Amino acid sequence: MARLLVAGAGAIGLWLAARLHHGGHEVEVMGRAAMTQAVQASGIHVVGLTEMTANLHAATAPDGEYDGIFVTCKAHQTAALTPVVGDHLAAGAPLVSLQNGFGNGVKLALHAPGGVVVATTSHGI
Repeated sequence: MARLLVAGAGAIGLWLAARLHHGGHEVEVMGRAAMTQAVQASGIHVVGLTEMTANLHAATAPDGEYDGIFVTCKAHQTAALTPVVGDHLAAGAPLVSLQNGFGNGVKLALHAPGGVVVATTSHGI
């Protein structure tokens, strides 16, 4: 079981956090205060092509060390977010971009000594 952080609590980030949780991982969600408060209070409820519920810890800042961090924020937020989360990676752990836009991998690489994975999704929520 890996300890993972999903940094970005929008549609993709919350869906991914719930999937990783159901895969047996310890998952935390990082986002803006209003969204993290909602996740703390009610959990994540995905309804659509995928249906699942997950009760996860959510916060506005990372807490401790993670075996991997998934960056799911908007592309224009990547440069500011990456140094905040990059310091919380375990040795050799990757930063993973699951975002729209170009250039996210380059921004992540500045703070990811364990490497960067750039991914895309077409999963309908």
